Amino acid sequence: MRKTELVLDKSIMAFLCLVLCVDLWILSIFYIPVLVFILGLTGFTVLRSFYGKLCISTITISVALLLLFEVINYFFSDYKPNSILFLRELIVIFCFFIILDFFLKNKANRKYKVYLIGFISLLGGLLALFNIPIFFFKYYEASIYGFSDFTQFRFLYNPMGFLSNEWVTIILCFLPFPFMGLLLLWKKKYVRLVFIFIIGVLIFNILISFSRAGILALLLFVILLNIFFIFYEVIPIKKILIGNAIALFSLSLFIFCFFESFQSSFKQSQSHQRSVDGRLSQWEQVINTANVKPFFGIGSKNYALLGRNSQEFNVEYAFTGRTNNTFLQLILEKGWIGFSLWLSIIGFFCFHLVTGIKKRKNKLSIATNSIILIGVISILFRELFFSSLFYNSGLLLLFLVLLSFNYSRTYTIFKKPLIISTMAFVLLIGVYFYKQPENALSIAKKGLEHERELNIHFKQDMTRTQQDSLVKVLQLFQRANELSPSDAMFQHNLGWLYWSIEQKDSAYIYLSRAVRTEPNIALYHISKGLIEESIGNEAEAFAAFKRAILLSPDIVDSPFFNDLKERNPLAAEKLLRDISDDLLQRLAVRYSSIIDAKSGKLLLSIGETEQAYKKFVHVTQFHPNLSRPWFYLGLIEQKRKNYEAMKNYYKKCLFLSPFDHLPLFAFATYYKNINDISKYESYQKAAEKAWENKRSVHSSQSKRQYFLETNKDDVIPNGLLDYITPSFKLSFYD
Repeated sequence: MRKTELVLDKSIMAFLCLVLCVDLWILSIFYIPVLVFILGLTGFTVLRSFYGKLCISTITISVALLLLFEVINYFFSDYKPNSILFLRELIVIFCFFIILDFFLKNKANRKYKVYLIGFISLLGGLLALFNIPIFFFKYYEASIYGFSDFTQFRFLYNPMGFLSNEWVTIILCFLPFPFMGLLLLWKKKYVRLVFIFIIGVLIFNILISFSRAGILALLLFVILLNIFFIFYEVIPIKKILIGNAIALFSLSLFIFCFFESFQSSFKQSQSHQRSVDGRLSQWEQVINTANVKPFFGIGSKNYALLGRNSQEFNVEYAFTGRTNNTFLQLILEKGWIGFSLWLSIIGFFCFHLVTGIKKRKNKLSIATNSIILIGVISILFRELFFSSLFYNSGLLLLFLVLLSFNYSRTYTIFKKPLIISTMAFVLLIGVYFYKQPENALSIAKKGLEHERELNIHFKQDMTRTQQDSLVKVLQLFQRANELSPSDAMFQHNLGWLYWSIEQKDSAYIYLSRAVRTEPNIALYHISKGLIEESIGNEAEAFAAFKRAILLSPDIVDSPFFNDLKERNPLAAEKLLRDISDDLLQRLAVRYSSIIDAKSGKLLLSIGETEQAYKKFVHVTQFHPNLSRPWFYLGLIEQKRKNYEAMKNYYKKCLFLSPFDHLPLFAFATYYKNINDISKYESYQKAAEKAWENKRSVHSSQSKRQYFLETNKDDVIPNGLLDYITPSFKLSFYD
């Protein structure tokens, strides 16, 4: 029997390590395996246990309470297909802790706790180590194009496939483990050196993120670590001073090597001010939305889809799809009940850690509890400024594993309740796994595919048969809109579908609704303006066109605006000058590099080339990470026949946005004019591919909103996206 138990223990250890290895990327693949494991473990425990008891710790009970709340939250969710995803991931986490409890309850397996600390430390160290070449490659690449301040280009840096800000939180979750391993295995010289190396690599990864909040969280971790260790005399002061001296020297060396980027991380630049203003505005919007459903919230994973309902028209609008504050996300998605439950459980473990530090006399226990508590505090501080825990369920699992490494009280479950609860649990999660709520995006995709099959192009007259065929498409989008009434794209497409079957009143209602739902998407304003223009409301039409161009000035280079100039050249010219004056007035009230860049584009469009050039130069000094100003600088130099400067600017634009069709077409035009056919064909092919792969705003956001991909061009009618997208013609700028 003991041999069988040993094989099982090793299998469990391997399985737990496997989950931890890939959980940061895709936790959901373990859904079925953990169910099988749970059933097998329960059966084996019942068979081998003489008393028929199973020990279970407070962390597993806590996760069970959270799971129970998430089941309730699912029923109150405004959009269930998203919330069920988080529920399934939490089921995996719950199963993980059941297995962990079963594994560690046996005294013979207590040694595996140290092994698990070592494994997590090694995993974090390897990930951080593999990321360092990625950083230096990106840093070197930026320097080639003349960019020395890397903080401006963090959006191009995706460590191990994550956002750089999310990576900081991941590293902070890993950081306490090598510190615990270092203390537990201090006497083993080579192991000690490995842990010290891992700590150094993890800290270096936080520093090269150049995240101000991340570096402050690291600083908080170090300060609290010093305070706890000195106050409880865990380590001799001499060793603490030596450790701090080494850390300060290493930090000084880092600052010396990356001085400009490090300084930019902390100085209050306009970019930082915009970030702060944007966060405050977003937080206020979140609170307003949360007040509508204060108790259970809008449902897990629903912020990107439902959290924009209170937005207003804003020329500088930018939507990240994240709340940027985990605590506000809890309030919005899970309501005050969920917020209180989650924080109460985390608070309970923090309180347990504090009391454990005070009561214990063993310095090693005090030190490990202190490290866990400090790690949790630092992570929670970090989550004030960038939300990660509830966007990455694998990261949430890692955070809960950190909490579980303090001493947890255990309880026993007897044989019969164990069997009954296990079967009920498996039945419950089986139902949730196979239960597939109707997904609005899937239904809309079917409607879109059917519309494409009809081969009706924008501006094309339709036959009666084609109009009748559109009724099926309309019904599908009506159903999608019923399931997800906050999605403006469904409303927009419904508007055009009603217009196509000559129900003009309904078309106007839905297009107006799309504009109200998402007032900061240029497409919806253009569609509404085209409908207004077609029924003779010219003033309302040009007001809609003005809002669209304020949001996206590149529209003036599109076939849509070219047609507008041909239909009404005087009104189109007046529209451009009115928008240019509007932007200049906004700049006179408050400077904004975003508005300045838009103003430069409008000035270029009305022939004020020199003024536009000065504005673009000014913008690139403040925000060198904006790609289009570099393109327009290159365009101006191309018109001036300063081809070396032109190439430099276009290359910078393509570095920042490699799939931007405008600089690719511009390069193709240049090489065609100088008869360099091979380069012309290369750039022309790349430009055409970029044009084919362009996405609507809704399509680019659908992965965040629905956790599903949709068509690149999901705009009805077919051809409308091409019609409003800027195309490259030098004659546009004559």
